[in-house]
Formats: sequence, structure tokens, C-alpha cells
Amino acid sequence: PVEFDIINSPIDGRNLIEAGAGTGKTYTISGIFLRLLLEKQLEISSILVVTFTEAATEELRRRIRTILQEAKYAFETSNTGDKLIKVLLAHCEKKRSLDIINASLRDFDTVAIYTIHGFCSSILRKNAFECNQTFDAEVITDQSGLFEEIADDFWRKNFPCASPLFVTFVLDRKSTPQKLFHILRPFCTLQLKLATPLPPPVDTSALENDFVDSVNKAAGVWNKSGIDIEAILLSGNLDGRKYNVNKIKPLFTELDHLFKSSTPSPLLFAKFENFTASSVSAATKKNKTCQSHDFFDLCEKILQSASALSDAFSAKILRLQSEFLSYSKKELAARKEKQNVLYFDDLLQNVYKALTDNKNDCRLAHETRREFKAALIDEFQDTDPIQYGIFNTIFNAGSTLFLIGDPKQAIYGFRGADIFAYLKAAASIDRKYTLRTNYRSDKGLVIAVNSIFSARRDSFVYEDIAYHNIRSGVVQKNNAAEGSLELWILPRDGSKAAISKAAARPLITNAVASGISNLLASKELIGNKTITPSDIAVLVRKNPEAGIIKDALTAIGIPAVIDSAENVFSSQEATDTYRLLTAIHEVSNPKLCRAAMATAFFGCNAGQIIDSVDNEKTEDRLTGFHDYHDLWNSEGFIRMMRALMDREKVRARILKAPGGERALTNILHLTELIHKEESRTRMTPGALCAWLSKKVSDLSSHVPDEEMLRLESDGNAVRIMTIHKSKGLEFPVVFCPFSWDGAELSSKAKNFPFIFHDPAADFEARLALDPASIELNRSNAGNEILAENIRLLYVALTRAKNRCCCAWGMISGAETSALAWLLNCDPNVKNIDSLKARCKFMSDDEALLLIKPVIERSGGNIKTVMIGKENALPYKTEIIQPEKLKCATFNAKIAEPWVISSFSSLSGKRHSQLPDLMQDFFETDDIIYNSKSIPASDNKKMSGINEFPRGALAGTFFHDILQHIDFSDVADRAAENIVDKKLLEYGFDISWNVQIKNFLDNLVKTPVTGIPGGFSLNMIRPDSCLKETEFYFPLKRITQSQINDLFFGSQTNDLFLGHQNEPRFEFSPVRGFMKGFIDCVFDYENKYYLVDWKSNYLGESLQDYCQSALQTVMMHEGYNLQYHIYLTALNAFFSLRDKQYSYEKKFGGVIYVFLRGISPENTGNGIFFRKPEKNMILRLSEMLLEQETT
Repeated sequence: PVEFDIINSPIDGRNLIEAGAGTGKTYTISGIFLRLLLEKQLEISSILVVTFTEAATEELRRRIRTILQEAKYAFETSNTGDKLIKVLLAHCEKKRSLDIINASLRDFDTVAIYTIHGFCSSILRKNAFECNQTFDAEVITDQSGLFEEIADDFWRKNFPCASPLFVTFVLDRKSTPQKLFHILRPFCTLQLKLATPLPPPVDTSALENDFVDSVNKAAGVWNKSGIDIEAILLSGNLDGRKYNVNKIKPLFTELDHLFKSSTPSPLLFAKFENFTASSVSAATKKNKTCQSHDFFDLCEKILQSASALSDAFSAKILRLQSEFLSYSKKELAARKEKQNVLYFDDLLQNVYKALTDNKNDCRLAHETRREFKAALIDEFQDTDPIQYGIFNTIFNAGSTLFLIGDPKQAIYGFRGADIFAYLKAAASIDRKYTLRTNYRSDKGLVIAVNSIFSARRDSFVYEDIAYHNIRSGVVQKNNAAEGSLELWILPRDGSKAAISKAAARPLITNAVASGISNLLASKELIGNKTITPSDIAVLVRKNPEAGIIKDALTAIGIPAVIDSAENVFSSQEATDTYRLLTAIHEVSNPKLCRAAMATAFFGCNAGQIIDSVDNEKTEDRLTGFHDYHDLWNSEGFIRMMRALMDREKVRARILKAPGGERALTNILHLTELIHKEESRTRMTPGALCAWLSKKVSDLSSHVPDEEMLRLESDGNAVRIMTIHKSKGLEFPVVFCPFSWDGAELSSKAKNFPFIFHDPAADFEARLALDPASIELNRSNAGNEILAENIRLLYVALTRAKNRCCCAWGMISGAETSALAWLLNCDPNVKNIDSLKARCKFMSDDEALLLIKPVIERSGGNIKTVMIGKENALPYKTEIIQPEKLKCATFNAKIAEPWVISSFSSLSGKRHSQLPDLMQDFFETDDIIYNSKSIPASDNKKMSGINEFPRGALAGTFFHDILQHIDFSDVADRAAENIVDKKLLEYGFDISWNVQIKNFLDNLVKTPVTGIPGGFSLNMIRPDSCLKETEFYFPLKRITQSQINDLFFGSQTNDLFLGHQNEPRFEFSPVRGFMKGFIDCVFDYENKYYLVDWKSNYLGESLQDYCQSALQTVMMHEGYNLQYHIYLTALNAFFSLRDKQYSYEKKFGGVIYVFLRGISPENTGNGIFFRKPEKNMILRLSEMLLEQETT
């Protein structure tokens, strides 16, 4: 592939960019994005960017915004140091480009940067109908609970009807639903073919009968002649090493158990064959004869029938496993559909299915392509067939598509990434590019990595993944004379046998601690900065290795933190938390309380716990548990936990202990998760304890993000993490202590099913399920593991900026390690089997000969260091004298913050001075009064709606109904349905429906005094009114004195506006925005009117709602200020919309409707009408509006 030129390479068509570690991939994506905007003149929202993690999306978002800001500055000033922007500045039309950049920055919130799951979620949300997707499906982060349920159900469905012999066989093999789940869990969601089709099911009843018959016959003979048989076997005529009293007597007991069992297991006990005729005959001593017996022939028959039955049962279990895979796929989909939940993978599956569904005729792909004119897919090496299928279908021939990734860094196979899917995708792309300048690492380190990975043509096992030498784009900065990359060799002590892993790990761990200690003590400079612990990272393969390294560093005083993807529920603190909560829940059980006292929460030792049985302090301690029990039950988990942490001084105690920061971080993390679960599910204490027990004991291989261990400190400490976790990061100094580990299947998993990619089937994924397939394809699986280990090593070595140390040696398993492959240039080494044969018995000298050519190619940038039993020196931290502190004097002026204000924020303080009758229980502009509810009156002067329940809920109810009904036809069926629905929705008695309907009829027919022509609300057409209209306008800085002067000052022309006896408005100076909700605005005879509904209870008589009473309420409540603010907004809006607008001609007035005062008996009650003076509106507008609203 040619090198991609960010300035000159074309940016159309379908392109693949292989971006090696540190080669500026993110800058390249940002640059392509900028070119698409300026050269192709695409809108910012029409360029799709997809990456792997949420953190990566944020980083891309930041980098793209930055390059846009740099481009804006360049086009405004004609000054830039960026080569790409300089070329764009020279070749793009300046004004047009600047307009595009400014528009892109203005609309940056619309930029389409997603994770793959986020992108698919967006597609499903926008095209729910085409994707056959429900609108409110919940996305879950862990579906292991569903899988466990399915495994249990499958077990229950298949085993109750199974034969007792088969059930016994299964139990003897320790097969349980949990084991079934854990073995097959990784394959349940994948569409996999079996490597070898399973044979058809066989009826085992004949074999079962044959086995049982053989056992019964032998049991009869044993019961009758057991003493004679024992005598024969112990006669001395047989080999004493096999047939002596000590060895044969225990087997007699085993025989008794077998023959007494109602359902004997075909999995016979060990050494059963000692009772067979062939074994007895073979063990007969020379020149001796052994008495024959029918029992031995019968045992021979048992062994044969048991073997045949075991094979048949094993085949039956394999078939059940295969059936479980099919069952679990279908059942999981059905259960998730029923529960309306989606897992992350379902988002991809559903989009892919919708895209490839012929019924849709590719409409979804077409619509998505219309929305996104170009796509940039980051981290594409971690793709799978489904992901590639999605992008390949949407962005087909003729589309602009960039696939950016590095197959050398494809290390997430355990998450479903498929390197072979990437290779197939790469083969179908029009143009292929590489990036070949490393901007991360020193020149010496780049040369060293080139030397290691360029030694073989098939450095990454599969030749389709090629390594291209990289050049360095930075100046060498480390000042050390030795090589940038150190190969640490662990020699043998003259022995030819490989060093065991158990012996190698502590030696290498000690060497790492020693190396870090010496490096820190040397005060070596990195650039102009002395090296510190935070400049160093130790990269491990597995989480347990991280703990070993941390313990070694902590032992010599070097600060270190583990950045782990391990599950917090697997920690000791999770177990301690479970013991604590169980003791608090079952507070009457003293054993549980004593177990809790042994946890980190209380820190009691064994002696203190034993003494506590008769100790006087025990009563106090038990009283504390009872207090926590009561607090948990009454106020919830989090209140109880906080009280316990404070009362028992948990934080201080834990932080004093070694590893205290880690332990406390875990406890606080667990507390948060437990509280979240309690809040989500409303679990009782007992149910919460059961949930925690399940989380601690049943750990899934998939760890949800929220359950991953959190970093205990971000201080100056060595970072320890897995290589997987380190991807995308960089560190000045990197140690790789366990790079010698091999590539063979682990001994635990050697007979477990596994996925491999079949070379004979174009590397399609296959499942090796049966023993024959497992054995046949073990080498293929080993090659894939070796290839991934090489990629892991590449990722690890390329994290380093200045120096890297990597350990190797003739350690058990190292013969199939990544370094063994890379250093071995023997042309006969073509796969893992030949590699193992070549290196298995290699001497230390031969190993050093392997390394020699690589060192020579590196020009001294790689050096070997022999490690052994170094003594790690304690790390001496620099003592920093505390600086004398004094209080600073604050002389600056605090700027008033911009806030969003409303009528309620300006008038709120007045309400505390008002009588209860004046309190309004509901305001749409955030006013909710907290007055006591007025008791119902016995006065019958007013009835009907005035007796409706009072309070904020009633106010909300009325506003909701009035928002949805048609004023011109309140008697129609739709209005009746709305009333009935809202009564049920708000929890009011349905018997109110008749009175509410009568009230609405009265309301819309009541004449509004002040509007000519006998106007009433039923004359409002639906298309001439707006309801619940929200507004915002920019607000100048205003003070309470300005408002009070306007409404209460001597210049006030409208005598109603204020009275000297009324309380003044009180509020702090504000500026920013004014907001509000206008209940209703309508147009009647070419004039606009403002309506506000009030649900205030003013009294029980008609007189309480007369005009004079309403005027008093309007003044007391400050509603005069409210409608003036609303009119300021409306007047500004109408003036902008209609240049011919005139307040005097086009605005009719303000209508405040006090709903409880509406009565057919007195039509003049309950409605307040007024048209404020134009001069007042203009003065208030000038005071409030920041500028002319546009």
C-alpha cells in the first residue's frame, strides 16, 4: 500500500488506511474531516464518524473541534503552522471556506460522532418502523442473568424425563446448569457452524439395559462369593505392586458402593479394571497360576458395557450442548422481545437485519446514505462480519468511505472482534494506504521495534497482515547511552529443563521492582524532566499478574496503582460487604455479627472476636448492629451505610492499612452500585443481600463498565494495567514482564469447546464442540492464539515513548511465545507446532543466537540484559518541605452570573407576607405555593367546581384539561373522553366528571366583559389559538428598585399598577434570560388576547370572586407584573413577525380566569380583563430586553 498523504490523497471512493501505532491516526481523521467540509463542502452533520469507545468519541470530538478552530484562525489571519491548513488556505476560496467553518463550529452539536452501538441505536431510533423496532426498548449492559435463566430452563425441560442412569452420569461429570452456561456462554449469540456435524441421536436404552444387567450379575456373584474373590486377589500369586492389601482393600469398598447403588454410574471408580479377567491374568506372577473366577469375566463385561454407555452418553451430552446453543439463541431473542430490552449486540443485529431484508428494498441504506454523505470508521481492525456488513451495505460502491485501523493492533477477539473479517473487508476496498511516521516514540525505539517485527515475512503469522518499517517523527529524547529497548533474559542454572512458571514469575517480578527502583534513583531525564513514578507503566497479560507487580513495588515503597478491567464484585471488599450486610439484615444471629467484625469495616482480629463472646463491649457492638438494621429498614441502604462508615471510622481504619486506598475505593464503589440497585428495584434488605450474594458468587466473563475496578489514585504512581487496557495510551517508560507466556490452549480449557477460523473454508468461524474436532483443530486454534499474542506484544512495545523493557527466556511455555516466533527466522517454522518443536529443547546459548541478528539489525538500539536474583532497593521519596501558607486576599469583583429568570423568581418573596387565601396552588411558570390546604366550607352559596379538591395537583389537572379541549365544542365526545381520562390519570374520583363537564360548558359560555360583541371562549376557533406557549427573551441586568419604581413610582400613570400599601418586589440583581409559559393566546377579530388560568381558592361565596376581589388578588399576588412580562414577550414577538403590528390596533387585552369563580348564577364573576397602557409596555420592554429580539 502507498503512504496516505493528508494533503494530496483523494478523499472520495472507498479507502482503507492502515495506521500503525503512534502514526497520527486521530490527526489524519480530523484532517480528512476538514477536507470533506472545505473541498467537498459537506455539512458537518452529514459526515459520519464511528469509533470504538465512548472515550474515543470524546477525543475525536475534541480534536475535530480543535482543527476547526485552528482553521478558523488561519482563514481570519492568514497565519498557520499546520501544513494541511496552509494548503487549504492557499487553494480554497477564503470567504466561502470561512462561512463553512463558522457554520460548522456553530452547529457542532450536530456532529455525528458515535460508537458503533451508538450509531446503530440512532439508526433504530430514527427508523423504528423500517427496523421493526419498538420505541421504548431499554438497552441493558449485561444479559448474563437472562442466559442463566435460559440454562436453568433448558436443564429443567430436558432432564426430568431423562433416564436415571443418564442423570447419574451427568451429575458424576459435575455437569450443572451453571457449568453448561459458563462453557457455552461465549458462543450463544454467535452464528456458528460446527466444525464437524454431530452424528444422529442414538437410543441408549439397550446399552443401559446391558450395563445394568452386567452390574446386577456381578453384584450377585460378589454378594455370594465376595470372600473367595478377595482371597484370590490377595493370594500372593499376583503382582504385589498392584494387588496388595493396602491398595486392593479400599477397592472392595468401592465395589460395595457400586453394587448397592440403585442407579450405578457408567463412570466407574478408578482402578475398577483391576477386577477384570484381563488385568488379573496380566498381573499373575511368573511360574504362578491364579484361580479363575466368573466374577472377573463379569467385571470385564461391566468395563466394556460401561465404556460403550459412557461414549453414548457423552455423545448425548454433546447433542444437548448443540441443542442448547440453538435453544438459547431463539429463547434469548424471545425473552428480550417480551421484556422489551436490547443488549448492545442486538442493536447491530437489528440494523443489519433491516438493511439486508429484501422487503425494505434497501430503503434504510438509501435513507442513511442520504443523511451521511461520507463516513470515517475508526478502529476498524476490531470489526466483525456484522459491523462490516452494515457499513458495506450502506456505503457501497460510489460512496465516500474511509476505514481506518491497524490489523497489528487487533486484540479484542474476546469481545467478538474478528481479524479475518477485517482482512476480507480490506481485500474488497478500492484504495489501500498506510501511515508510516511514528510521532510518539524516540527514533531508537522505532528502529528497535522495526528490527523485531521485520525479521519475518509472516511476522504476524498470517501474511495478509504485513509489517512496514516505520520512521520516527520525533527527536531522540532519552539521555541514556544504552539501547532504547532492553530484552531481559532469565537464564537457567545449568539445567536443560525449562524454568517453571512458578519459579520464573517471582524472579521477573523482583527484576521489575529492582529496575524501576534503580531507574527512579538514577534521576534520569526524559527531555528536560526527571523521571517520576507516573512516567512508568507495567503492562501485564492478566489481572492477577497486576496484583503480583503491585505487591512487589509496594514492598519497596514505590507508589503504584492498578488500572484494571476486573470486576469489583470479585474483590475481597465485595465479600466483606456481603458479610456485613447479611449480619445487619439477620441481626439476631451472633455468628454472622462476629463474621462481620472480622471484615475491614471493623478490623477485629481473631483474639478480639473470641473475647467478644463474653466481653462487656459485645452488647454495645450488637446494639450498633440493631441500630444499623433499623436505619436500613426505615431510611434505606445509603443512609445506613453512611452512618456506619462515620460511626465505625471505617475510612480512617482502612487507609492506615497496606493497600488501603484500593480497599476504600472498592468499598465506596460497591456502596454506589448497591444503592443504585436498591433505588432501581426498590429491593428489601433481604432481597438486596440475595442480589449481592449472586453478584459475588456468579461472576460473568463480561464485566459491565460500571462494575470495573476504579483507579484508586491519580497521584504520582506507577501505572499497572493489562495490555488490552493500555491500547490507545502512551508512557515514557514501559515494562513488559510477562511477554514470554506461550500460545497453547490452557490446560483448564484444553477439552473445552473453542472457536477457530477454518483455513479450508476461507477462514470462516467454526465451533469445535466434540473431542475429535477439538483435537483435530487444536493447532489452528493455537496459531490464532499465537497471532493474537504477537499483536498484543506489538501493542505493548509501541506504548513506550522513550524506553521499553521486555522479559523472555527458556521458561515453560516460552517456546510458543510471540518473541519465540519473531526471533526465529528458520524457514521451516511455519506454524505453532513447528515453532514448538524448534524451541522446546533449545539451550540458553541457542536462544541468545536467535536474538543476535535482531540486535545487529537494530544498530545498538536493542540490548540484552541478563536478570537473576536482584535485590530491589527501597525507593526513597523526596521529602518536600511544606510551604508556609496564608489566606489570600480577594480583591476581584465577582461577575453576576447569567441566570434564567421568571415571574416567580422576581415575585417569590412577596408570597410569604400574604394570607393563606391568596396562595395559588399552581403556576405554570414555576410558582408552587406551600400554604396549608383550605378546609372545605359548609356554606352552600357556591357549589359545583368550587368544592373540587384544592392543592397543586388540582391546578395541574385543570391546566391539563384546558390545554387539550376544543373551546368551540366542549360538549363533543372527545372533550368527555379527555375529562374522564384526566380524572383517572390524576387520581380523582370519576364521579366528578359530570360537574367538570358542566363547569367547562359554563366556562366557555361566560361573556368576557371588555371584549365587544358579547364574546365568550366558545367563539375561539382551534386554529386561531396557541396553548401552553413557552417563551425566552434576553434579559438586561435588572434590580428590584427598577421594577418597584416602575410599578409603584410617582410616574405610574395606570393607578391600578401599584398601591403604596402593597409589599414591594424583592430579588437579587439578575441578568441572562427571562422565560415563561403563557396558558393561551388567541386571535379574535384581528386582535390578540392573552389568557391565564388561575385555580386559586378565594372563598366559598360568590362575593369572593367579584371584580373588586379579583383586583385585590391581582395586586397581592403580583399578577400585574406577570402579565406585563408576558406582554413584553408577546409584543416583541408580534413586532418581529408582522412589521405592520400596532399594539393599540392589534392587541385586545389580558384575561385572567379564576376557574373556581365561574358560575352560571353570576356571569360577571371570576374573569378579570384589562388592556395595559402602551407606554407601560414600552417602558418595561426597554428595561428588560437586552437587545432587539431576532
